[in-house]
Amino acid sequence: MRKEITILLCVVMTVLFSACGVSKVEYEKVVAENKQLMNEIDELKNGADRLLLQAKNLIQKGSLEEANKVLTMLEEKHSGTIQWQDEGKKLFQRNALEIKKIDEEKTKAEKARLEKEEKERIEAAKKEKERLEKALSKMRPKHDNIENITWYSDYSTTEYSNTNSFHIYIGKEAKATPWLRLRIQYSAKDWLFINKYTIKVDNETYTIDADGKVERDNSSRIWEWYDEPIDSASYNILLKVMESNNAVIRCIGTQYHNDRIISGQEKKAIKNVLDAYDSLGGTRSF
Repeated sequence: MRKEITILLCVVMTVLFSACGVSKVEYEKVVAENKQLMNEIDELKNGADRLLLQAKNLIQKGSLEEANKVLTMLEEKHSGTIQWQDEGKKLFQRNALEIKKIDEEKTKAEKARLEKEEKERIEAAKKEKERLEKALSKMRPKHDNIENITWYSDYSTTEYSNTNSFHIYIGKEAKATPWLRLRIQYSAKDWLFINKYTIKVDNETYTIDADGKVERDNSSRIWEWYDEPIDSASYNILLKVMESNNAVIRCIGTQYHNDRIISGQEKKAIKNVLDAYDSLGGTRSF
């Protein structure tokens, strides 16, 4: 930049002196004086004393990297001066050692941080594994080789359709998100031809419309069952039942109905399945 300014000044002065009829000798004198002036300005800005003082101020502020840049300039411009030989060189070396020390401390701290994060990750993975194992220890798995689905039910839940039951279970494919299903079973001597369920939970009443969704079979007794994916409405009912003091389910048919108390074991089974569902990566956003 200084070179460009000098050239510009020379051009301007050449034009001015030509216009004013100034002699070549006078012109060269002015150019020399201008060069001397530029050197004096550079000395004021980048002189040995100035650079040394600037470096000391930067070190005092903690800007060690910037200070060493200035000291490098001091060496390049004034390597033979007292300022560099007596102070600058030692200051540069001492500053370089301090920068190295700080870098080593940063590296050490970063290594410790990464080690801590890795330790926490391993510990979290260990706890998650233990949580999953604990949750699944209460489940009875049943794998469908044809559809490649594993079904999880609480161990206390019946495996058969000809038994009264109010329960939920999990479906899980290899790497897919698990899903939940609600199953309500009714077994007796007489048909109800169920089309609706009413559930009284403490002082609240809920209804599940089952029209066209109930399957039936019979042998020495009859049984009717409802088995559907859980949605937001049925999930809300499950939570209420699980946390209730008293819960009664009424199976409503075309003419008659049947009432049954949902047992404490059935409530506990719902909680166990929900815990296993969470551990398997299920989401509660129905």
